[in-house]
Amino acid sequence: MTLKAYAALGVLGLIASLLVWALWLRADLATAKANLATTEQSLKIAVAVSKEKDNTIRTLGDRAAITEDVLRGMAEDVRKINETTAETNQAVTDLGEANPDVKSFLDTPLPPELNRLLNKTP
Repeated sequence: MTLKAYAALGVLGLIASLLVWALWLRADLATAKANLATTEQSLKIAVAVSKEKDNTIRTLGDRAAITEDVLRGMAEDVRKINETTAETNQAVTDLGEANPDVKSFLDTPLPPELNRLLNKTP
């Protein structure tokens, strides 16, 4: 074989190698495109789930604020009830000290049934 024949075989081998390499790159590109499509779909799903979770968090925050307002109002109501009860108890005590008839009435023992009911005892 001549030098030209060897050179032609070398070029042919080089062309064949480049063709195989190009086909391998094409297959790799197809795989990358498929992976990209899968990744994009996963991203869309993740974004949708994230938006839903954001909405849930926002709703829970709104409900927590409402609950806090209700609890604050209830605490104020309890404070007012305690204040009124203390004022009423003090007024009854003062009245008992100022009026002998009221003092006599307040010193009267309660019937046992009423005492159990008011003190929640058996």
